[in-house]
Amino acid sequence: MQRLTLAGALLAPSLLAFAPTQAPLAVEAVRFAPAEGLSLTKTYTITSESELEDQETLVNGEAPPADMDMEMTNVSTMSLTVTDTYVGMGEGRPTKLARTFDSLGSDATTEMVVPMMGPQEMEVTSTSELEEQTVHFVWDAEADEYAVRFPEDAEDADEELLEGLTEDLDFRAFLPDGEVAEGDSWEVSPSALMDVMAPGGDLKLEADSTDEMGMGPDAGQQMSDMLGEIEGELSAQLTGFREADGTRMAVIALTFDVTSSNDLTDMIMEAMAEQEAPMGMDMDIESVDVSVAMEGEGELVWNLSAGHFSALTLEAEITTDTDMAMSMAMGTESMSLEQSMTNSGTITIEASAE
Repeated sequence: MQRLTLAGALLAPSLLAFAPTQAPLAVEAVRFAPAEGLSLTKTYTITSESELEDQETLVNGEAPPADMDMEMTNVSTMSLTVTDTYVGMGEGRPTKLARTFDSLGSDATTEMVVPMMGPQEMEVTSTSELEEQTVHFVWDAEADEYAVRFPEDAEDADEELLEGLTEDLDFRAFLPDGEVAEGDSWEVSPSALMDVMAPGGDLKLEADSTDEMGMGPDAGQQMSDMLGEIEGELSAQLTGFREADGTRMAVIALTFDVTSSNDLTDMIMEAMAEQEAPMGMDMDIESVDVSVAMEGEGELVWNLSAGHFSALTLEAEITTDTDMAMSMAMGTESMSLEQSMTNSGTITIEASAE
């Protein structure tokens, strides 16, 4: 028995040398590196559905004598198509990008059942003066940001349209810092979700109309308005590879659980000042605070040879808490109103580049 054991010990190194071994996982550089001069048509669609889950109303600090609870559902869709041309490229970013807004718009429908008023339905379509405009993003290394400007030959260009626009429609913030192998994970700053929830930044969407009461769902109100600083967790993982028309693609899974809080008082006051108060009522907005919680997952498909994203899909459960305080007066009568509302629903985002 001892001899067999000794023989086995002597033979083991030789046997191991001929034993099959598992090939190491391939290491990939998933990086942003489109060719200088490349033009891509990028399409983004954001669809959201929400329902009023809970509300509490106080009139002059007390529960109202009559039922003021309402039912409300909202469905909205925002679509954006741009043509991006990488006029100049630097390390990890364009040094000059020309963006043409091919099409841009949104639609929102709100259905409500209001006590003493019955069912109400409001539809709003929003458009933007940016549509069919071309904008240049030029990297300013000294300022560490992009200068946003119209082409020199642009006629009747409104410089205010440039305020709040953002350059990154490529989801670069989701990429790893270095080379990764299949199965590798990395953490991403939660702020990267802003590029998904509000692609392109403030797109200057303005409602074309409101309902007969002077009120209605503001389809022009974008996530860039709603969201403040995003906090929480956002993770990415290289889950594998696929072939599409002979092109090797990396597949990156995204998971996130984040929150955001924002004070919208000034924005709502400015919006109210631009429209007539319903039924001749004087209204004074004192505070509007919004908290958003989102949890979801998505998939980013990256073109490895061309160095840019190919597709992105994302789905999330979203809950929005709104706390509002205002005062209202009609003739000699006045009152204060405090209202808290919780809306919950889903948001779906799809994007592609080709």
